[in-house]
Amino acid sequence: MNLGGWPLFDVDEGAFSGATTEMLSNGNFISTFIYGAPRFDKPILIYWLQALSVTAFGHTEWAFRLPSALASSLWVWVVFAFARPRLGNAPASLVAAMLCLSIACWGIAHFASADALLNLFLALAFIDMYRYWEQPSARQLRRVYVWIALGLLTKGPVAVLVPMVSGLLFFASTGRLKQFMRALFNPGGWFLLLLIAAPWYVAIYLQQGQAFIDGFILKHNVARFTDTFEGHGGNVFYYVPVLLLMLLPFTGLLIQLLRKRPLIAVATLERYCWISFGFVFIFFSLSGTQLPHYLLYGFTPLLLLLGTQMDRLQSKIWALAPTLILPILFSLLPELLNYGATRMDNAHQQAMLSAATDSAGLSYRVLSIGGAVATAWLIFLNRSALWQRLVVAGLIQALVLAWAVLPLLAEIQQQPIKDAATIATKKSAPLVLWKAHLPSFVTYTKRAVERRAPKSGDIVLTRLQHQSKLPAHTILFNSNGIVLAEMQ
Repeated sequence: MNLGGWPLFDVDEGAFSGATTEMLSNGNFISTFIYGAPRFDKPILIYWLQALSVTAFGHTEWAFRLPSALASSLWVWVVFAFARPRLGNAPASLVAAMLCLSIACWGIAHFASADALLNLFLALAFIDMYRYWEQPSARQLRRVYVWIALGLLTKGPVAVLVPMVSGLLFFASTGRLKQFMRALFNPGGWFLLLLIAAPWYVAIYLQQGQAFIDGFILKHNVARFTDTFEGHGGNVFYYVPVLLLMLLPFTGLLIQLLRKRPLIAVATLERYCWISFGFVFIFFSLSGTQLPHYLLYGFTPLLLLLGTQMDRLQSKIWALAPTLILPILFSLLPELLNYGATRMDNAHQQAMLSAATDSAGLSYRVLSIGGAVATAWLIFLNRSALWQRLVVAGLIQALVLAWAVLPLLAEIQQQPIKDAATIATKKSAPLVLWKAHLPSFVTYTKRAVERRAPKSGDIVLTRLQHQSKLPAHTILFNSNGIVLAEMQ
């Protein structure tokens, strides 16, 4: 939905697309780089898929986001196909709708990162592990190992941790621990996993040596659990409000689930879902680094649980009141951002946020206010079931996000970087980022960009508050706190 309708967001989208841009430029399809330095944050698969998409469809936002959109679409389909014979047509359709329209799932489908791809493989591993529990077969087991291997190529050890631990706990809870242990130590499964995942891990180690071990394994995996990265810490209750927000507009189903269902359900599928989601929730609640999208690793089992609440949902207040939260926020967003500018002491943030009201034109006002009114009207639409009204609220939310909210946020935050890149590409001088981490600048210039102190003759992109510290320069571009300067 409007997949290319706004510029790439920094930092994450910019970092993935920037690394893919450098990959296509330098021809190194084993190691990823950003600003000419190795980037060990994530494995290689998403970069390969982005490179393939960009090569086929052009260097556009749409092409960079296409792998995420396709992965999310497959995620919806495989979960629907699994749920339909076990939950019924209507609950399975509701689960599919939640995978399409809840704000977190919709967001990663429109975001150029590894998260949608990882969640597809986690869902496939979750589903085939349960099918293996239902009817053990070598074919089902081999597929579990294939999905885990592809997850290893997408985001690393978390693709092993989540399905293996949740599977262990589930099989043990049903008295089949021996069956799980035989599957865990299956030589054919491990052969498949290594056949798929090991070649890239070996190749990058041969290229980068100990730096890969230190950067990827120790820093971006082990240390993310034991330490707080980039200020993304929290507490053990961090994911409680985060979960309520990530599910919008379907949060009422979670409230219903917690009010009426036991934490350990009698039905085996429900038990498996509780265990799988519970492990993700508890594990990342105890992690030193906490980011909202970590909860998505448990969304497949959680949404299956929510699908079972379709016929039990009777209260309008519990069901529909949460659907109004985002539409009201979207209607007030330009004024809230403008007010936020008055509370900032950062010149770049002040300039960016204060531009919100001017950037929110008539189309934004019509869409956001119209979306809020339409969502409120659903409360009085008694001819439709509550779950159907939730789905309509999700469609309204998605439309406003795609055609109003994200374009507005991107215009005030990212459009100046894209515009500065257009000017910078016309200059032959070296391109430099100074006191700023804005990797989308690499994507949009499609040239080598360094992060270092400016030198004479450089074209420098920086933030407004650092401009006064630049040596002699000429301003080429200045908008919303982003400054492009040519050094004298």
